[in-house]
Amino acid sequence: MQAVTILNPAAFRKPGFFILWNAPMQRSNLLAFLVSLVITGLLIWGLVYFINTWWERLPKTIALTICILLAVMVIGYPIYALARWSDRYLAQIKEQQKQNRPDGT
Repeated sequence: MQAVTILNPAAFRKPGFFILWNAPMQRSNLLAFLVSLVITGLLIWGLVYFINTWWERLPKTIALTICILLAVMVIGYPIYALARWSDRYLAQIKEQQKQNRPDGT
């Protein structure tokens, strides 16, 4: 079997290949993951709290607008955090590949 990196999606189409993670998760990546998980949990809690507590008290147009904004944040923040992590991971991989080249280019 031949090892390929996770960054090569064409390798998944070929039989006999398996995924090789280039670098283990670093502490800063783990911390960013935990922070994004906590923020997402707080956003979900805020959305549930808003619906249970404030939905009946506010006019429907304002309540619906706030609910939509909270829902967009609940859905969008994990996607944004994953994109940031992916950019950092890609930069880390490129830096490792740059350091491993014999000609230094």
